[in-house]
Parts: sequence; structure tokens; C-alpha cells
Amino acid sequence: MSFTFSDDQLKLLEAKDLLTKELGAGLKNSLKLTCGHDVSVTDQVVCPESFAGTLFPVISCCYNSSWSLNTTNCAVANPDWSKLVTLLLFPKVTLTVSDVEERFRTHYKGIRVVVASTEEMPFINDDDDNGIRGVEVSGAASSWRALVSSVRTPFAIVATSDLNVLTAAAQLERSIRLLQNPWVGAVAGSTRNLTGHWTVAQCRQADIVNYVLELRPGYRESACDCMICGTAVGAPFVARAETLKKFFTLTEASRPETLWLSWFLDVQRSGLQTLLCPDVLYLTYRGEWHPDTLPRNEWRILGERQQFLGVVTNFTPSFSHTFKCEQVGLKCSPRSQQSDAILLPWCCLANFVFILNKVDAIAREHRFHYELDSGSALGAVKLGHYLPWDIDGDIVIQTSAVALFDEGSPGSEAMVASGVTVFGRSPDNYGDKGAGYFKLWYGGVEVEMLGRRGNGSLLTYPEFRGMPTRVLVGDVWVRSHANPGAYARSRYGTGYLAHSQSWRYLNSDTSFMKYKGGAHWRLCPDPGFHACLEKYPTDGNILFHPDTFKVWNDKTT
Repeated sequence: MSFTFSDDQLKLLEAKDLLTKELGAGLKNSLKLTCGHDVSVTDQVVCPESFAGTLFPVISCCYNSSWSLNTTNCAVANPDWSKLVTLLLFPKVTLTVSDVEERFRTHYKGIRVVVASTEEMPFINDDDDNGIRGVEVSGAASSWRALVSSVRTPFAIVATSDLNVLTAAAQLERSIRLLQNPWVGAVAGSTRNLTGHWTVAQCRQADIVNYVLELRPGYRESACDCMICGTAVGAPFVARAETLKKFFTLTEASRPETLWLSWFLDVQRSGLQTLLCPDVLYLTYRGEWHPDTLPRNEWRILGERQQFLGVVTNFTPSFSHTFKCEQVGLKCSPRSQQSDAILLPWCCLANFVFILNKVDAIAREHRFHYELDSGSALGAVKLGHYLPWDIDGDIVIQTSAVALFDEGSPGSEAMVASGVTVFGRSPDNYGDKGAGYFKLWYGGVEVEMLGRRGNGSLLTYPEFRGMPTRVLVGDVWVRSHANPGAYARSRYGTGYLAHSQSWRYLNSDTSFMKYKGGAHWRLCPDPGFHACLEKYPTDGNILFHPDTFKVWNDKTT
């Protein structure tokens, strides 16, 4: 099967090669040069964004104001969404016109919506002039072809049957801004399902090597504060209409996931990049898709299109033997291990998860709210785990619940009974007088419990109806900021998806100084030791995927 590049794509690739030679670095560094902020005023279709900074206490507790649209000298402060974006819907439930207006056009007024109308779920619209259309369809391939063909705007949102509501958290301006870069083919976002579970697991690397397609979960590199992915099947995404139509060529598949997997592979093959931005949030029904759900014949159809002979989707390790830390002379000592710039052993991660489980159980019993904070929230967003170069954990807890952990109180007694030490109690959370503060310790891991008045970010988004957002940490789902990706990007700023050691080891005065993601790790005393941080990349999560920990933890507990 032959494949050719357009003249524009060849020029782009030549520019990338030149940049790589000049910078002496990989593709990521060349991509970082433009993230949509340098578009001329005359070419802007949305306004640029600006970052207020991370210095405390300039930003509120929930960091919702750090990034904002910069409307100075911007002529499109109020975009005409009807001329800019079309939302393509293959609904999971029967919709009426009023449903579409309420769910998908409340924030993005006038956005054009095309709804697949099937025999099982018909969509009827008697007003052809309101920007909402129904298209009668049957079968996955023909249905999506009809939806894609209907796009008449420069950009489109592809929403499979999983999209529930389109809110301001989708940040369409950010996706469109990124798509004004010639190297970006699609911009996807994180998802939050009906039960509040948040994920970026749709980001997978897609490599065809020696006729084998490998779909590996995670990201190797980031750019523009987004994960660079091979595919993002299962997540709503935004693309330019011309890109959408050009690569929608598979016609035989019966599953929509097969169609879009083929589309992402062709986009990648053309030299364009797919980004998944954790701060972009879509509210969905299910929120995640697993490649293992595709039947063999769908893989055969895709194999014929992409010319591969085998598929690998499972990268969970299979250990011949596993050991506990104490069995091989390892111990969990985060501060000394980070002073030596080495990865924390897995028992540290397990002990942090143990503490989280206990906090969550007590919160459920006594009905109070808590949220992962700072580095612990950052680890959940990037790795789905505790950062193996962190020195402690961070949890915000309602001030009204702090007294539960006074000596002799129910929360404290439950912790002590499970082997967790409660100490360092204070009426003040640093400078926040009367907010409350204490610490938890278990197996070498220390967690700061930071009192905060009110409900944290719980009521930030009315569409969430007060249901807490949960993120995966190791093998447990725990409460986090309502929009974890937006919080992490606001808390740490540009480059937050790359890695950095604790501020304590980087000559910074506080954790609110500029984040130094992607800088070189500090050197460790024994450079030949396999756990030296310098041996590991300062970007990506492939090597730190929580599945590795889960298997080890299951076999050792």
C-alpha cells in the first residue's frame, strides 16, 4: 500500500528536521516552539491564553483563575460558534431538540450540531434554520461518513456515543488554538463519566513495527501541556474539517472504534500529531475504551487497511517472582532517597495507597470531603500514581472534619487501629489561621492533611451536581479536584506534564515557584545504580504505568 505526503506536509517535515538539527534535540522540542500563541492577530479565530502564575496567595484555593483568555488586541473575544465548530453526535440515548440545546449549546451558543438519527433512537427537528440537524443513518461506517460529510465549518468535534454534556470545561478555544499549528491533527481531552471517574487512559502510543501493531497505554512525550498520543479512541476530540474528511477512508468496519482507530493511525502516518490535553474535560457516559473489546474480524479489517499481521494491546508485565521491600533489603525513605536522586521503591507507592484507602473509608463513613492536592494531584494526572520522586503526600480536608482526627476521636482511632500514625496537629494550616492541620505516617510515607474551609472544588461545576471527581492512584480511586487536569496545569504552569524533583532539591524557596518540568534530574551518588533518576526520561509515563505496580502489589499482598 503506497502513501504520499502533500507539499505542505513535506515542508513541515523538512522544517522539523531543520529544527531538530539546530536544537540537537528530538521532535518534542521543535513542537514546543509553537503552541498557538504566536498566531497573528489577523489570523486568530480564538483569543490566545495567558497564565497568571502560581505564586500563593494570588490564586484562589482551587486554581481556576490561573489560565484565562487574553482578549487584549483580540478581535474574536466572542467567537461566532455557528461559523466555527460543528459537533458530531452519535447519541447514546434518544435526544430532542431541547435536549441538544440544553446539553450542548448552553455555553457554546449557536454551535452547529449534527445528530445521527437511527431507527432505534430517532432524532426529529422541524426547524432547519436553528443550526441543529438530524441525519438518518444505519451502520457504523455509513453513519459516521454521513456525519463527517455534513461538516461545513472549519472545525468539528467528534463525539461518539459517549458524550453526555458539553460544558465550558471542554475549552474549545484551547483545542482550536492548538489546531492552528500545522503539526497538530487532532486535540482530545480527558473524560469524566457519570460516576465521577476521571481519566486520560484514552491516550495510547500506536507503533507498527515489523508488521505488529502495538497499542501501548500512556505518553512518551508532551508538548503544549498536552500528551502526544498515537490514538485517542474513546475520547471526544476536535479536528480541522479538512483533516477529518481526508483521513476518513475505512468503509468496511462495523464498529466505530475501528473506524476512528484507523483514522488516528492515518493521521499519525501523515506526520500530524494527536494531542490529549488533560486540562480539556469532556463529560461522558462511560469515559474509557479498551482495545480488547474489538473482535478479531475488526482487527483483520484494520490489519488489511494498515498492513499489519499481529496486534499487541496488553503491556501489563508478568513477573516470574516478586518480593516485598524488606525481603531484599529495601526500605521506604522518601526524603533520603530523593536527596540521593533515586526512584522510590514500590513499597512507598503501596504505603501511600494504603493511607489513601483509609482516608477515603473514613470520609465515606463520616461524610466529609477531601481532595488530592499539589504533587499528589499532579502524580494522579500524569502517572495515575504517586510520583516516585516526591517526598510526601498532600491532601486537602474540610476544616470541619479536622477534629475527627484529634487524639481519641473516631478518625484518629481508625487510623491508629490500621497502623497509621497521626501527628503534627496544629490549629493552623500554615498561614491560614484556624483552618486546621495534621500529618499521617505509614511505612515511611508522610502525608500532609491540609485543612480548608468550605467544600474545596466540589461545587465548582454545577453540571457535576456535587458529585466528587475521582482519579486513579495505583489501584484505588480517590477524590480529587473537580477538574484534575485543569488544576494541575494551573497549579504548576507550563511544562507540568514533564517531570521535576521536589522544589526542596532545586534551590527553590517554596513549592509555588516556577515549575521546572523537563529539566535534568539531579545526579545520584552511585551513577551505576538502576534506580538513579538520571537513567529515566524527564517526560512521559510509559515507564511508570500503574499496571506494573498493580501486578506487583497483588502478588505481594
